[in-house]
Amino acid sequence: MRISDEDRRGAAEELRAAHAQGRLSLAEYDTRLDGVNRATTYGELAKIFADLPAVSHARPERRSSVPKWVRIVWLWWTVTLVINLGVWALVRFQMDDDVYFWPVWLLIPTIAIAAVTYRATTAHAAKQARRTPAWRG
Repeated sequence: MRISDEDRRGAAEELRAAHAQGRLSLAEYDTRLDGVNRATTYGELAKIFADLPAVSHARPERRSSVPKWVRIVWLWWTVTLVINLGVWALVRFQMDDDVYFWPVWLLIPTIAIAAVTYRATTAHAAKQARRTPAWRG
C-alpha cells in the first residue's frame, strides 16, 4: 500500500528521535532520511525501520483523552441545567409557597449522558493507545 506525506513526516520524526537517542549516526540518519523521502510503500518504510525499536514519543501530539463531541454534549447539557436551575430559583423566590424542586428530574438524563460519555471516552482512550504507524505493524 502506498504511503502519504503524513506517513513520511511521521517516519522522519521517528528517525530524528532515534538519532537524538544515539541509535543512529549522522551519516546513517541522512541515508535513512533519504530512504524515507524516496519510499512509496509501507514495505519500503518497514525495511528502513527494521533494526530500530519503536519510538513512543516520536511525534509529541497533544491529543485529548476526551472526544470533541463529548465536550460539546457536556457544555450544552451544563447550559441546560443552569438555565433550569435559574428558572426554578426565580419561581421559588417570587412565590410565597414552597415550590417543588422539579430540576431534580434532570438527574435522569444526566446519569444517562454520563454513562454514554464514560463508555465513549474509555473506547477512545483504548483506540489512542493502540495507534501505531502502519510501517510498524
